[in-house]
Amino acid sequence: REVEFDPSGERLVSLDESGVFRIQSVPDGTLRHELRAAPPHRYSHPEWSSDGTRVSWTSGDGTTHVWDLRAPPDVPPLFLRRTDVRDAGNGSFDPRGRWLAAAGWSTVSLWPLGLPHAAMLQGHAEGPLLDLEFSNDSRLLASCARDGALLWPLDASGGRMRHLEIGGDYYCYGLGFAPDGRDVAMTSPFMGAYLAPLGGGPARRILDFSGQRLAPMPVAFDRAGRTVAVAPMYAAAPRDLLLHVLDLESGQEIWRIKRDAISSWGSPAIYVGNGKTQIILNAY
Repeated sequence: REVEFDPSGERLVSLDESGVFRIQSVPDGTLRHELRAAPPHRYSHPEWSSDGTRVSWTSGDGTTHVWDLRAPPDVPPLFLRRTDVRDAGNGSFDPRGRWLAAAGWSTVSLWPLGLPHAAMLQGHAEGPLLDLEFSNDSRLLASCARDGALLWPLDASGGRMRHLEIGGDYYCYGLGFAPDGRDVAMTSPFMGAYLAPLGGGPARRILDFSGQRLAPMPVAFDRAGRTVAVAPMYAAAPRDLLLHVLDLESGQEIWRIKRDAISSWGSPAIYVGNGKTQIILNAY
């Protein structure tokens, strides 16, 4: 019911009656983005920013949605509300992309687009959320909570948010990306530490704590990506307070050392210098 070409003429945005926007390439019709909003009011208007990176949709119901096409695909649109509204539904970006204006009944709402606006990602069904890590290439964000770990792609080529599977329900306590970006290491209380390949395939358990009252949390990789360190945050038996260092490729333990205190919520750091490899781990 509504269509609009982008400034370059290479993409077309269209809106159907259900409130789904489709952005397609011209002339082959390839679907580039699918954006969802509420069903449109009888007066509504889509608008491209001058650089083609944003799409706004101003509707006569008093709302304006702004999608940043560079944002991760699971990020919802910026939602702006106007108060002086009856039937008007028109919006416009300024040519330099600094402002968005939207029409009310007798007023104009003006929003500065250069100011930071938080985008809330909603995927975990149960908290608390214990760890957040970005991949080294900034293409993924991983979050860790009571209902497991989620991977959030930060560009459209990475698909949508997905759950990291280890073969059953698990409580994620800590995680980290391997330096080469091929794996994520995760820890789960009373279960162990796992290495999950990002390219697909089953996760493998590299430390088995299923017979111990032990909650591992911090995870760290050395910069070369050859070893991974795992430390406990809680252990029912003091003898189980061990710092483990494992070979990443084989999963074999290289060495372990007794801890005299439990780990804090921070992750360990691996430092290489002067011919030595040192692990720095804070504690309570």
